[in-house]
Amino acid sequence: MSFIHILSDMKSFLLIFLGLFSCALILNRVNKKVFIIFLLPSILFSTVITLLILLDYQYHFARHTDLSKVSLNGIHVGMKITDSELEKYGEYSTLEGSYYNDLKRYNNFSIDRDDQAIIRYLSTNSEDFVTDQDIRVGDHFKKVKSVYGPNYYYRDEQSMTVLGYRDRKRGISLEFYSIDYFSKEEITAIKMIDYRHY
Repeated sequence: MSFIHILSDMKSFLLIFLGLFSCALILNRVNKKVFIIFLLPSILFSTVITLLILLDYQYHFARHTDLSKVSLNGIHVGMKITDSELEKYGEYSTLEGSYYNDLKRYNNFSIDRDDQAIIRYLSTNSEDFVTDQDIRVGDHFKKVKSVYGPNYYYRDEQSMTVLGYRDRKRGISLEFYSIDYFSKEEITAIKMIDYRHY
């Protein structure tokens, strides 16, 4: 996503800033002290907000990508899966005191379901799991971009780089994680998240 796209999506913020600046100029004619008291906080506020928007822009404002067919080994966010269907994956551990509803950690993946057994979160760090487009742990971000397209975002999470896509109609994120210092954009984990529930 280019800087031009960022600026075009920030039009309303820029208009607010121009409005504040215009008010400050009018106040300047009335009283210089009021002008300084009004203008300095306005500039500081605008600068901080602009930096926050630019730093977090791609994550929150990534354009829509259709992820309706995305799955990991045929499992996808939004599908119902019962306890008996999960038995084939073997032993699991649970995470107590987390904000997840029913997080189960299996040997090769983790899954969280809501009260109706609908999958809301799915992640893996195993090469045994592949997406519907044959992306797996060990592949590179370049392959992901060529398959899923240009509407991606980047963000950082605990010393990892995350390349992600958002399906805004379904509320789903598909994210690929890479440990920078270790892998040079090689995928080390894949997550699918119903971001409306977290």
